[in-house]
Amino acid sequence: MRTIIRRRELGEIGRAHVSSFSNAIELLYADIYPTFRNLIKKVESPVNNPVREKTVLEQDQIEYLLNELIDRKQYEKACCFALAAYSGRRKSELFRFKVNDFSDERLVYGTLYKSTPITTKGRQGGKRVPCYTLYKPFKYYLDKWLEERERIGLESEWLFPSRINPKEPRNAGIMNSWSDTASSILGVPVYPHAFRHAFVTYLASTGLPHSIIISILQWEKSSGD
Repeated sequence: MRTIIRRRELGEIGRAHVSSFSNAIELLYADIYPTFRNLIKKVESPVNNPVREKTVLEQDQIEYLLNELIDRKQYEKACCFALAAYSGRRKSELFRFKVNDFSDERLVYGTLYKSTPITTKGRQGGKRVPCYTLYKPFKYYLDKWLEERERIGLESEWLFPSRINPKEPRNAGIMNSWSDTASSILGVPVYPHAFRHAFVTYLASTGLPHSIIISILQWEKSSGD
């Protein structure tokens, strides 16, 4: 069950204490501070900002999620989550890939797809760089989605095209509802950035040097994000 910590609750506690203290001053020290008034009640309550519980996804969880989506014939979702898990790209970047970014000509060293330059976010915001995706674990889910596209007659250069206008990619906001589906399957909060963390952890577990991981993620510094 999703755990939510609300800053507002903590803020309200502090607000109540200050208000009580102000009331005491107003009642007990009216002769010393005749113009003092409790103004706390007129101050707007703190904004309710939920803090999401951090989820650390293990590889077996990711595989279970992807295969469950395949069993449900939700091939586009499976492909998108697989791309997130095996490329480590951010939510908005996932929808900037094109079908030809995963052609045989894009394979490097027989292990990675190297895309055409994609506009990235984060510390390199606005910078166009090629993005890398692990070939072997991603290919199965890619093929399933491409087969489904052919079956339903969906033609577009974009890997995840808009259903309204296939000449444009899907809006990245669709990942919010897709993440809700993933959360219900795994029973833990699932969000796109969790796959990015899992990807970095997976690369590190293979024994790859930090310099190679930095290059794959297109980080400028090892601190990444």
